[in-house]
Amino acid sequence: MRIKLLLVFWGVLFSSSSYSGGWYTMDGVVEQINVESGYVSIRVSASDINYHDGCDKTSEVVIDDDTKNGDRQVSVMLAAYMSGKKVNIYTSGCVFNWGKKYPKVFSV
Repeated sequence: MRIKLLLVFWGVLFSSSSYSGGWYTMDGVVEQINVESGYVSIRVSASDINYHDGCDKTSEVVIDDDTKNGDRQVSVMLAAYMSGKKVNIYTSGCVFNWGKKYPKVFSV
């Protein structure tokens, strides 16, 4: 019985769902976009920034540009930047780059 309980606890502790993300902002304004080495960093200003997954508290989020979905997310961010429209950003996990752990964009 103890082994089963230990295995269940171990699974919950290290499952991906225990490190779930959340809404980074629901009213973000894209201020700056930087493209470097497969990642795109987006500087966002918002009044409701939430930090998840133990990432550093920063006004920047990161998109993995090496995926088709990442390309789409960058396109949405560029459109928001050019039009001045606000964006909703959902993050999940962190990306360690440039000496910090940045929130990784999951959905825009």
